[in-house]
Amino acid sequence: IVTCLLCVQLLRGAGPHLSCTMSGMAQRAWLLALLAAAACDKGPEQVPYIDVPIPETAVEVNGPNAFGAYANLAERAAGRAKLPIDARDTARNREKALREMGPLLPELASATLLPCTFLFEPVGPFDERPHEIGWLHLGRAIVLRVEQAVEEGDWDAAVHWTVVGTCFGADLCGGAVSDATLGYGVMDGVRRAMAPHVAGLPSLALDALVVGIERALRRVPDPSVTISHESALMMTAIRDLQAAHESGEVEAFAKRLYGESREAARSFGKLQGAQRSVFVQSLFDCATRVTAMLGEQANVPGLERSPIALGLVGPAATIGEQFFTAGPAWFGVRDLTIARTRLLYLTAFVCQRLRSTGAAPGDLGEATEGLNVDPFTGLPLGYIPLGQDFVVYSYGADGKDDRGDSDAERMRPDLLLEEAAL
Repeated sequence: IVTCLLCVQLLRGAGPHLSCTMSGMAQRAWLLALLAAAACDKGPEQVPYIDVPIPETAVEVNGPNAFGAYANLAERAAGRAKLPIDARDTARNREKALREMGPLLPELASATLLPCTFLFEPVGPFDERPHEIGWLHLGRAIVLRVEQAVEEGDWDAAVHWTVVGTCFGADLCGGAVSDATLGYGVMDGVRRAMAPHVAGLPSLALDALVVGIERALRRVPDPSVTISHESALMMTAIRDLQAAHESGEVEAFAKRLYGESREAARSFGKLQGAQRSVFVQSLFDCATRVTAMLGEQANVPGLERSPIALGLVGPAATIGEQFFTAGPAWFGVRDLTIARTRLLYLTAFVCQRLRSTGAAPGDLGEATEGLNVDPFTGLPLGYIPLGQDFVVYSYGADGKDDRGDSDAERMRPDLLLEEAAL
């Protein structure tokens, strides 16, 4: 505007002189050229930072909720723990862990009898997940309690803590991927401790295991819950990266990344205006697309899932690899834990029937609906009755029925319950 006014004043002030050398039309043309130049000379373009909405995770809970007890116990566990969570697995350290966490376990066991809705709190990519340290200590203590009961031949206690650990782990699956992975770890730990001893359990303990594991499997949340929470974490990471750019703190952000992600963040820090906005928008679009694809594949058998491509290039792809790939990897962990926990349930179920009739049932039709499905194929889990013996198995990652044939780790080609001693 100032430039335009100067142009007008110039023409007015030099009018007589100009009239001697330029026609009126020429004067107007010169003025228009000056105005056009002024319009183009706006200085650096100011492109606003884009809005990155965080998906809503708050839920309303009416009635009792185990999560409140879990959160409280986690804080108390973290305060009591003197032994590092990564301490060596020695007899002395196991005893110390049980001594530190043991007084909290009865309260946790009572909480697993309540319904559970995970009250998720999205945090930044470098922040500690709420309650994580305490839950790690509690989960380890439950596994140790099962192992201790097995060593002592206290089968009622062994079954009790196996069920408690499986319920607790299942409830943790209602968080984001990191929470669910922690929960699967607890489920895996108690199952590995109990699996080799199922066939030899006393009848009452066997009955309690069947009922308890069935109840625990029913507590596993729908994967859509985990996906929505993981989406909130992806969006929070994008928001924090952009906020670091806005505050001039990209270098501090980059230093908390690892590998090539550091240089990718620094490259982003050099972008300005539209280039910066396009970079952030590409991350937002990618996170939205990944969330949608995770939702589409959540309840699809493992064999039918396809890889989820980020569709990013350059530094944006490197940032995406850092923050957007936990979900796809989580599917495989989930399939393995759910498959083997269902195998634990079915092994106990068949042993129970074998105990009462003297022979393994001809099929698994009497098992609870849905708990005999193989997560890898969507088909019924493999089952071969052999009179007073039987084999129950998952087809595993390759989806082929190898009649229960497996390797020393009982992982492939068919997946079996860990060292099941039938």
